[in-house]
Amino acid sequence: MAHEIIARRPDGVDVVEIRADGANAGFFTPIDLAARARAVRADAIWSPGFMPPALRVPGKHVSITLHDLAHLHHYSAKHRIYYNQIIRRLLGNVDRIFTVSDYTRSELVRWAGIDADRIVRVYNGVSEAFVPASDPALPSSADTAPYVLYVGNRRSYKNIDRLIAAFAGSGLVDRGYQLWLTGDDDGASSATATRHGIRERMRYLGRISDTALADVYRRAQALAFLSLYEGFGLPLVEAMACGCPVLTASTTALGEVAGEAALTVDPLSIEAIAQGLVRICDDDALRGVLRSAGLARAAAFRWDTAAARYWQVLTEARR
Repeated sequence: MAHEIIARRPDGVDVVEIRADGANAGFFTPIDLAARARAVRADAIWSPGFMPPALRVPGKHVSITLHDLAHLHHYSAKHRIYYNQIIRRLLGNVDRIFTVSDYTRSELVRWAGIDADRIVRVYNGVSEAFVPASDPALPSSADTAPYVLYVGNRRSYKNIDRLIAAFAGSGLVDRGYQLWLTGDDDGASSATATRHGIRERMRYLGRISDTALADVYRRAQALAFLSLYEGFGLPLVEAMACGCPVLTASTTALGEVAGEAALTVDPLSIEAIAQGLVRICDDDALRGVLRSAGLARAAAFRWDTAAARYWQVLTEARR
């Protein structure tokens, strides 16, 4: 995200990186950020990460981007304590907070008691690599079995166990379908698939480029992204931009980002997920509607638009 915003900086704006060599999520990051922000010659400081500086930075407008509050809900007790006791207090050292959805903005207001006027919602964009097939007649799976795709990591709130169980119980396996996942086999997901008797129908894609991932989206029967918590959900708009139908949840920020361009189900119900998988794979009319709606929806998430809003806020701080 930071690369996309910086690449679109206005003429006459210089950008100096002050923490390119430091981890963004370390315990002492706020202290280091405050020290470097005070030392650098700049009118405004922007941290694309969620960490605020440990102290106010005199004479400089400070902004951060906070994508979500997942650490409060789906990480360890130590993470929750750190957020509640330290991060929440340090947010007072920040002039502006960018969020990537109205959902995160509202959650931040409730949790931290921050004035909503200090928070600026700017949606993420989608990479230019994610475009529909040049040939609209391209088969969904030209050289392989039909597949449902999951894109993302395997953290507990990504709901992979329920997705695997739903896929196993959907009947799609008996019809030759596979479940493809980005990343390598982490052991846990393949063990779940083994318990459900579908390990041989799982395929791990490893780390792939955006260009290769775009092709995987185009050929998929659907993207299944049933996360229990998201501050945005970038795979949704990547899939839509490629003309891939999307099955997702209406909870947290996913419903906001998907709009009316995805089929939504209860992510806590294995039965509902299974029914959604069957419907999105079998109903050609629905798939056509979702493709068209998805392409239109994805067009609303542009890095040019996001960058223009970021730089409007950041350059106004210089005056």
